[in-house]
Amino acid sequence: MNTTSSESARTRFVFVGGAARSGTTLVQKILCAHHQIAGGPEFDQLVPIMQLYDRMRQPHRLERQAWYYSAEQLADRFRGFVNSLFDEVRSRFPDRLIISEKTPANIAVAGLLLELFPDSRFIHVLRDGRDMLLSHKKVRARFIAEKGAAATPWLQDFDPKVLTGHWKANVEQARQIEQHGPENIRKRFLTLRYEDLVAHPVEKLQELCQHIGVALDPSMLNPEKVDPTVTGQIANIDNVWYTQAQFSQEFNTRSIGRWKSELSWSERWLANLRMAPELERLGFEVPPVVLAFRRFVDRLRGRRA
Repeated sequence: MNTTSSESARTRFVFVGGAARSGTTLVQKILCAHHQIAGGPEFDQLVPIMQLYDRMRQPHRLERQAWYYSAEQLADRFRGFVNSLFDEVRSRFPDRLIISEKTPANIAVAGLLLELFPDSRFIHVLRDGRDMLLSHKKVRARFIAEKGAAATPWLQDFDPKVLTGHWKANVEQARQIEQHGPENIRKRFLTLRYEDLVAHPVEKLQELCQHIGVALDPSMLNPEKVDPTVTGQIANIDNVWYTQAQFSQEFNTRSIGRWKSELSWSERWLANLRMAPELERLGFEVPPVVLAFRRFVDRLRGRRA
């Protein structure tokens, strides 16, 4: 079913992103519980679409392609294209005024999304990178148990060096917007800490709703009651990335800081060493010995330079 351009104009977007296994699915589930917000499983395609838009809008390309479109026309066409991709969501929830799209990688194009959709909001979900790493470790174990040998080609994606690199890149992308983005972009970008959300859900959800521009819906306080078949998130429950038990959890703090006991010594050392500057900047506790070692290494590098 197709919707009209007026229906597209009536709705606005909330985009959710952040490092994978940081709580983005929980945030999307909470948002979809709101009577004014519609959403679904991960769309996945906004990053390549926005990267194409960014390439095409570069001045030298606009000059070369001026026969076909101006900068304003290009923006209008991409805006219309992206809007059209969510027509089915609008059809399923005709009374909802906001569409939430959650894909972790959205953080890579957050600034572009906020620029192209000037009435949109972005939610960056942040979690301690060491608990993020532990969560991936558990996914890896479930993946192997579920797929057996078929999982082998994908196991490189679970390399701790790869995962910590992604986390570092994601928090840097957020920092660039928060510290250097234009004011009209910064004020529509919110970092929501997973640890704060599960420990203080009422306070953090009030802040989240204020950022979006809606009143707090009591249903948001009971994420365990969200029906994944209604929100489309049944696609996320594959017993690898998400289990039914995980999806049905109430707010709880059980997963905070479990890296301290459930990562191996070598995994803890690698994670702390690689992410120490960002963890410290963001206010997460870092073992003093790690900070001292990092500073020693940095001094050595400075001498070599």
